[in-house]
Amino acid sequence: MLAFECHELEKILPEASFEAFIENFFQNKCVYIFSEIEPPSIEKSAADFGYWHSEICLVENNLANIIYWSHEGTVTLGGYKLINAFKLFCPDFRVAVCEWGYGYQLKAENSGGEKIQKSEARSQEDTGF
Repeated sequence: MLAFECHELEKILPEASFEAFIENFFQNKCVYIFSEIEPPSIEKSAADFGYWHSEICLVENNLANIIYWSHEGTVTLGGYKLINAFKLFCPDFRVAVCEWGYGYQLKAENSGGEKIQKSEARSQEDTGF
């Protein structure tokens, strides 16, 4: 998973470009939408999902990729294909990553450099961080 601060991401990637990325990535695939305030739904398109949603989860129909928008103004991507596609689409993504958004690997490196087991987190080669 990779989490971003929406206000930082918007500085390097306009919201319309982010929306287009999501729509193109999930093109021709049904997606499940889970919202805090509306009943779950199945959508034929992932159009119109920009930065400023709150407590919404968009999940690919095969559950391989997920996007979650929090009420704190963050958006989190999950799934290797989605994350890797986004890194190619937005090469400057690192400047918008939440402090906690890299997961266990950087957390361990930042807290004294102690080693972590590969079963707890992917290696740096696997994630590209």
